[in-house]
Amino acid sequence: MKVTQEFTINLNTPAVLIPLLSSSIQNIIIVDQQSSPLIYEILNEELVINTLNATSILIEYDTAGITTREGPIWTLSLNSTYSLTVLLPEGATIIFLNTVPLAITTDQGKNILVMPNGFIEFSYILPLTIQQTPSTLEDPEITPVVIPQENLTNRAEPTLDSNPQTFLTLPLIAGIFFIIIIIIMVSKRRIEKKKVDQQPQLSHDDLEVLKFIEESGGKALELNIRKKFIIPKSSSWRLVRRLERLGYVKVTKVGIQNEIELIRKKS
Repeated sequence: MKVTQEFTINLNTPAVLIPLLSSSIQNIIIVDQQSSPLIYEILNEELVINTLNATSILIEYDTAGITTREGPIWTLSLNSTYSLTVLLPEGATIIFLNTVPLAITTDQGKNILVMPNGFIEFSYILPLTIQQTPSTLEDPEITPVVIPQENLTNRAEPTLDSNPQTFLTLPLIAGIFFIIIIIIMVSKRRIEKKKVDQQPQLSHDDLEVLKFIEESGGKALELNIRKKFIIPKSSSWRLVRRLERLGYVKVTKVGIQNEIELIRKKS
């Protein structure tokens, strides 16, 4: 996945601190308004950038830490302190959204979502294209492009396009499709909330993690949970967030680690 961020700053600002969307990044590029490289360092999952004499900053990097794949389903999940513009791969079909987007549009066959700040999670599937060689299937471009929306001198809400003609030219079918998705998503969330209030369904892994936290005095670091159950960071992150949504645990940032506190015992 490619992440792009662009900021305007005060000319006399000596340095800025920018939070990263993932702790696992590579191919990072940071330049000023003249495309000159800027000096930076990574500290506690944040970028510390020397910006003296710069009026704007462009940040680009690749990360595989916020997307996962289970069979044909790709899932993007992250927690952001500011709103994001997400450019999905061409032909991607959204099958789940955990929150209503601020805006939806398309550009050259690619769906564009403007998502609010906070925890974001959505899933999509991609079409398969058949090459000339018989019996060979190939996935198209699979990872979305995420563009965090934040301006260090202007905190106004982001807009996708100031030209209303952009929205007038959207295909009618695509518009109806996304409206149906949003209606289904909102209805599903209400039904799921009722189910959670009545009797939350916990998996075997959920019960084991809750038991481990309870035996650890009611609190445990997410790192210790990963070590205990030998699971990757992305899987433990989704498991903990699911328990948090169900109201069983509270997640608190302690330094660079997440502390998981048990607030509701399993029935």
